[in-house]
Amino acid sequence: MKHVALAFTVLLFCTEVFAQPQISDGGVFNAASYIPNGLPASGIAQGSIFVLFGKNLGPAQLVSAPALPLKTDLSGTSVRVSVGGVTKNAFLLYTYAGQLSAVLPSDVPAGDGTIVVTYNGRASAPVSVHVVKSGFGIFTRNQAGIGPAIVQNYVSPTDVTLNTLLNSARPGQVEILWGTGLGAITADDSSAPPVGNLNVDVGVLVGGKPAKVMYKGRSSEFPGLDQVNFEVPDGLAGCHVPIAVRTGGVAGNYATISISPNGGTCSDPVTYTSADLKSAQQKGSMSLGVITLTKLGFYMPGQPPDLGYEGSTAKFTNRSLDALLASLGPWENGGKSVPLLSAPPGSCTVYQYTPNDETGDFTPLVQVRWTGLRAGANLNLTGPQGTKQVPPNWFEGYFKVTLGGNTPGQPLLPSYLLPGDYKIDNGSGGTDVGVFRAGMTLPPPFTWNNKEQLTDIRRDQDLTVTWTSSNPDNEIALIIGYSTVATPYARASFVCTERTAAGRFTVPVAVLSNLPVSSPFTGDSPTATLLVGAMPLPARFTAPGLDLASFMCMPGTMSIVSYK
Repeated sequence: MKHVALAFTVLLFCTEVFAQPQISDGGVFNAASYIPNGLPASGIAQGSIFVLFGKNLGPAQLVSAPALPLKTDLSGTSVRVSVGGVTKNAFLLYTYAGQLSAVLPSDVPAGDGTIVVTYNGRASAPVSVHVVKSGFGIFTRNQAGIGPAIVQNYVSPTDVTLNTLLNSARPGQVEILWGTGLGAITADDSSAPPVGNLNVDVGVLVGGKPAKVMYKGRSSEFPGLDQVNFEVPDGLAGCHVPIAVRTGGVAGNYATISISPNGGTCSDPVTYTSADLKSAQQKGSMSLGVITLTKLGFYMPGQPPDLGYEGSTAKFTNRSLDALLASLGPWENGGKSVPLLSAPPGSCTVYQYTPNDETGDFTPLVQVRWTGLRAGANLNLTGPQGTKQVPPNWFEGYFKVTLGGNTPGQPLLPSYLLPGDYKIDNGSGGTDVGVFRAGMTLPPPFTWNNKEQLTDIRRDQDLTVTWTSSNPDNEIALIIGYSTVATPYARASFVCTERTAAGRFTVPVAVLSNLPVSSPFTGDSPTATLLVGAMPLPARFTAPGLDLASFMCMPGTMSIVSYK
């Protein structure tokens, strides 16, 4: 029996050591943007850095390339790319069992091909890869392709600092944006590349405004690493101003940059004030409380006009300063949620999503590192229709309740969120958050004027939405689009904001073109939507244990559409 047990142990060991590498379906990405296959800006650019997810790709512990030049074999791992009859080995940056990163040789032709990983002599099954001439991805602080960009404020050759909420750029200042995917070079991709502008059409959009490009080429120190130097356009300010780079007429991932008139700590009337951020810098963290009322109407041709959902959520958390500086704003909800109010009025941002596969969600999530705060047993919400309790839900510091609504397949509930004054409290308080009482006013309904005309939306034409509001001076209008493609499955959305007093907003082609053509709506769940609504400016309140607390409401109408 001992011999049998020993043989079985050896067999298990050999099976583990020599297991065949497996590349996750759709698991090859630009190392900065992480835009999935199926979306317009997907693909791996010639000469760029890419990442690959899977199983048994390398050793159990991460091994990085020790020095330049990069090699095509690292700790037993190699990567072979074949396109158009040309096969090349990629230059390895790091490898371990679940993930690797490499530089794609510049002389791999553009087009559709395959990629194979070999580890310890065993080759994976080939998976498809789409190689493009250029497709710039912006590196971000959270390493997920969204949120604050890795961008530096340039003052002089000896004074270059990282752009953050605490160290904003000024209009007119030169910025250095870091990413990968500008395109091929003629030099060796395994070594430090030469400096010089690449012959590629590059456009930088900051807050929707075109920026003057000063340099577009490789960094002089690292293979595959690109930098784009640009000048911040005038008239921009905000803690999370959207930024994107267009190559070949298509924008890659959207990130954010902090801008203020005189540099230094940013300030935003909707998210953080400079005082909020300076306090967080001193403490090394920020305790946040966000309470939200949602009143969402559904417009579906041929369906009852009173479809909708009403609910309330609340979240009480503590974030470290590092997490705060890497997040998309105080309203970020974790995972791949859309932070509704990050973009300053008059601008848009885009979010791309990657689906799970059988191995789980192998792409990076937005790592919102926070600790839930104990804020009490229940929250008590009082409005014109009486009092409702908002109970705890899912995890510490999170509360959620459905207040009313009429949605297909769900019980009919009478409307609760009517125009009027609302108060919310946490009773006798909690261990981390003391007793508070907050109030806000829900204004009369916001009207989306042209929703009936916007059913088939062209991605190659600007989209204009119009509205009427009874509270135009104290609201922010939201225009949110969402589109899904079934094969290969991928999703993207955009969020635009505008001052409600403007009465209209035009979503530009530069934003719409990042959405995929919608798959047909089968009736099970919408594959494409357009939401237009207005958020009253968040009502701040104070509570023991919280540095920043807001009570806010999101009324809007969602329409089922098709993006073509």
